Amino acid sequence: MADFPEKSLLAAVRSQLTLDSDSDQSSSPAHNDQEPFPVYEESAAVDVQHEEAYKYAFAKAVQDQIRSQQVDPKIVPISLATENGHSMQTQALDAIKELLSLPQLRKQTRDRFIALTNMTLRLNHVLFCRGDDFLAPRETTDAKDLASTILMYLAWMDEMLQEHLQTASQVAFIVGQISQEEEVTVYVRYRRMASVVTVHLKKPRPLERRLLTLYLELYEGWVHTAFLHRRNRQILQEEKPNPDRLELSRFLLAIWDVMTRCIENYAVYTSTTRDIREKYFTPALQQLCDSAEVWEQCFEVHAAQ
Repeated sequence: MADFPEKSLLAAVRSQLTLDSDSDQSSSPAHNDQEPFPVYEESAAVDVQHEEAYKYAFAKAVQDQIRSQQVDPKIVPISLATENGHSMQTQALDAIKELLSLPQLRKQTRDRFIALTNMTLRLNHVLFCRGDDFLAPRETTDAKDLASTILMYLAWMDEMLQEHLQTASQVAFIVGQISQEEEVTVYVRYRRMASVVTVHLKKPRPLERRLLTLYLELYEGWVHTAFLHRRNRQILQEEKPNPDRLELSRFLLAIWDVMTRCIENYAVYTSTTRDIREKYFTPALQQLCDSAEVWEQCFEVHAAQ
C-alpha cells in the first residue's frame, strides 16, 4: 500500500519542492474545472488587467501600512543619523526600508535587519558626525561596541549559511544515489528523494538574499567607504598606533568581508538547490506525468503485495 501513488500524496510532495519561495508554506496548484478550450470573451483581457491592477494596489497599500507602522518608526530618523547625508546614502536607506516593508518578509527577519540598520546609522553618527576631531576614546569605544555587535550577528549568519551549504552538498549526493536505484519504481525514487529534501533542506528565499545585498549597500554608503577614505587612513598614519582604533578598524573591515561572503554563499546555496531540482526532480516528475507505463508498473507492484 505504501508504494502505491495517491494523487493527494503526490500533490503534497510536489508542493514541498518549491525551493525558491519566499513564503513559509507552498500550496499545490488549484484544481481546474473549466473546459480545455473555454469560449473566448473579449472582456477577459481587460478583466485580467483590472484584477492585476487591483492586486498591485492592494499589495502596495499593505506595504505602505507596514512601512508606516512597523519600519519607519523603528529606524532612526535620517536627520539624527547624519547632518549631511548624500543622495546615494538616502537612496540606500530608502531601498532597504521599502524591502523591509514587504508583507512577504518574515517578522523575525524584518526585526533583525531593522536593528542592523539602526546600528549602522548610529555607527555613521559616531564616526563622522561628532565633530572634526579625530576619534576620541569615547567615540572609539562607542563605535567598537556597535561594530562588534553587528559583526557578531553577521558571523552567526555566515556560520549558518556555511552549514546550509554543507548540508546541500550532502543532500545532492544522497539524492543522486537514490535517482540511480533501478530496483524500485520511479514513483518510489521520487518519494525518497523528496523525503530527503524536505527533511534536510531549507527553502532559499530570494527576498532575504536581496535584503543582504541592500544591507551591504547601506553599510558601504554610510560607513565602509567613508571610513576607508577618512578614518582608516588617519589610523594607519599615526606615529604611535592606538590599539583600540586598530581594533575598530579590523571590526569595520571584517563586517564588509563577512557580508560579501554571506551573499556569495547564499547565491551558491540557491544555485545548489536549483540544480538538485532540475537534475533529479524534473526528469522524475516528467516520467510520472507523461508515462502511462510508469503508472502500470506502480499498479503491478501494488497488486503483487
